[in-house]
Amino acid sequence: MLRRSIWLWAIALALLKLWAIAHLPIRAFPATHDHLRYVIVASNLLDASVPYGELVLARQPGYPGFIALSYLLGIPLRIFQEFFYLAAGGFLAAALYRWVRRPQIVLLWLVLYNFAPFSYHWNRQTLQEVLYLPLTAAIVAGLLNLLKDSDNPRRFLLDSLILGLILALFWNTRPEGIWIVPTIALIYGILGISAISKTRKHPKALSPSSPLPLSPSSPLPLSPSSPLPLSPSSPLPLSPSPSLRTLTYSILFTLAPIVFVTSTFAFANYLQYGIYNTYDLKAPGLTAAYSSLRRVSPERHRPQIAIPRETREEIYAVSPSFERLQDSLEIESDRGWRQVSCEMGICEDYAAGVFFWALRDAVEEEGYYQSAPETEAFYEQIALEIETACDRDLLRCKSRNIASFVPSLSWDILQPWLQSSLRLSYNLTTSSLPLKLDSGVEDIAFRQRYYSHITREPADFFRRRAFPLNQLKDRLITAVSDLYRLAFPAIFGLAVLGYGLELLAFGTPRLVPLWLSGVLLFCIATRVVLVAYIDVTSWSVEGGDRYLRPVLPLLWCLMSLGVFYLSCRWKTLESSLSRR
Repeated sequence: MLRRSIWLWAIALALLKLWAIAHLPIRAFPATHDHLRYVIVASNLLDASVPYGELVLARQPGYPGFIALSYLLGIPLRIFQEFFYLAAGGFLAAALYRWVRRPQIVLLWLVLYNFAPFSYHWNRQTLQEVLYLPLTAAIVAGLLNLLKDSDNPRRFLLDSLILGLILALFWNTRPEGIWIVPTIALIYGILGISAISKTRKHPKALSPSSPLPLSPSSPLPLSPSSPLPLSPSSPLPLSPSPSLRTLTYSILFTLAPIVFVTSTFAFANYLQYGIYNTYDLKAPGLTAAYSSLRRVSPERHRPQIAIPRETREEIYAVSPSFERLQDSLEIESDRGWRQVSCEMGICEDYAAGVFFWALRDAVEEEGYYQSAPETEAFYEQIALEIETACDRDLLRCKSRNIASFVPSLSWDILQPWLQSSLRLSYNLTTSSLPLKLDSGVEDIAFRQRYYSHITREPADFFRRRAFPLNQLKDRLITAVSDLYRLAFPAIFGLAVLGYGLELLAFGTPRLVPLWLSGVLLFCIATRVVLVAYIDVTSWSVEGGDRYLRPVLPLLWCLMSLGVFYLSCRWKTLESSLSRR
């Protein structure tokens, strides 16, 4: 019965969530480089007459474009963001169901995803991470579908195209999109190795003229509700793989949307501002200047400080262009970006992740953000002067960095990097549990000026929280979140037990291969290690919630699969006892 109505349940849960959050306003904040910046950039996208300035291209276009799309569709942003979150969850639920074939497990995942306490405030922010989490879930769904449809070239290529479209938006949402590439490469590596090995072992079985040994319509060796066999001697049927030609087309179908969408954003900026880039971090002049600044070796290496003051003083002496920024950069610790850095625990200088913004602000204060070509020329001049000084041995310089904004790796950060990775791994398990029902800034004039038009939300929307029905909704959300927090450790424990039993029974066949959980764990570990690296080299991430939450859907998938393994082994044990 549940199997037939699983998608009705999914729709009902989504509608319940939308009803529960409909009274909650956007969480407005006056952060000129974060929350508010995305709102302003989205407004700029709808106005082709916006002049060039320091912050016009400071952020990637993916999330501002999403805000602009919600405006053009006439949908309030808070509803549009929640709907996108739920839709991505439904897409991953459908992909997961194709593997486990257990409605109860998919329903468990949907509950973990839809009603996570943090989501009640997370999806009401104006931050790019709001889009990043559901996009990560959709990418994982696309990869699961790729693996499942490896025997069907048409569906396999369609899955590749869908994955490419998702990745196109993902790539233009946050600057560190490279972290998902190892997981995608791992999936294609598995498919490629499988295709090569099976072509060698079974050339006739995989030849174009012979039928595939298993098709989507052929029965599985085990029904979804039957126990797993106890004997490892009963082999599973050969699982077909895509041909190498199909794999090549798949890679092209995945890459093409990324190139097209990114190029479209870049070309639009070129037409309007004269610079062919999606945002400033990829501008050749800025990246060249920052790379040259980092190339100068400091006398004493300090983690989280990329270009210390004594190094800047040396550069001022040989670079007249950089010297013009001295008064704007060398300020007291309680001002500007020095204060931000001090709030992060680094008061003696600029933190590495902060200096980039301080540099841009200093260039703007000197009047070099009048036009994109002029700005680029100024940064290129800084780079030229530093490179010339390096070539003449006027500065102690390292070799050029391949990636301008990637912090250098050194032995002295390995221990704190490991410690940060362990701390963030633990924090990830509790990151979904906090609940916040605040409205952010409740200044009507501020909301009227920036938020109300583009978000299609009245400036005084937060006042509706006092309505009796809305207060009832708040109490309902709080009660559901309390129940979630009580159940979460139990589900997590059952999942760990399930994986333990599955590892003990490693030699027996299973409906869902254990390596699939390994792929999900690999993806999570990649993100955690990256965030930990940023934490110890560039920018204090504190608890890491903002940067770790995009991989929460993968954690919930692991938990659901762990419960699935536990239920399968339990049925196997029951069957064994009944036969005795």
